[in-house]
Amino acid sequence: MGVDVSDAAPSGLHPASLAEHEGKVVDTKKAYLDRFVERFEKNPRNKMPAFLERAQANTARMVQVFTHPDPLLGQVGMVILYYHLFRLAEHEDWDGEITRKRLADFDKVREANRKKAEQSLATADYDLIEFDRYAQSPNDAYAIRLRLRILLREVFGRDVATDNL
Repeated sequence: MGVDVSDAAPSGLHPASLAEHEGKVVDTKKAYLDRFVERFEKNPRNKMPAFLERAQANTARMVQVFTHPDPLLGQVGMVILYYHLFRLAEHEDWDGEITRKRLADFDKVREANRKKAEQSLATADYDLIEFDRYAQSPNDAYAIRLRLRILLREVFGRDVATDNL
């Protein structure tokens, strides 16, 4: 079934809002999100904060790439990963390179690598194994940065240090 990106559009504060507020990949564990929400609930505003506008704009770009429903969004951890992909690409002005086909092809490569690893770990791509392994920690900033770095390198040929994500 999957997660619908349009359902994740910022109507309030959530992981994308926190990421935009900080301008980088951050832990999205419940305690951090709760603290973030509490800070903003206390301060009434008459206009939308700039970080929420950026989150909405980024989500709108994502809606243009994904289908409804989209199997590429079947894992919640992929949604925040793709969110950061779009955030970085827009910031560095290469967001036009992101296509559903490229992301779907990467998904197929990962699936083939998993099958290869079942036969022989020695022949499998270690980075793709790590990508899948860290999918089990979808709220951990380190895991998100590592997965994003692999996605950027494998799909877009961009080698970015994890500290810069």
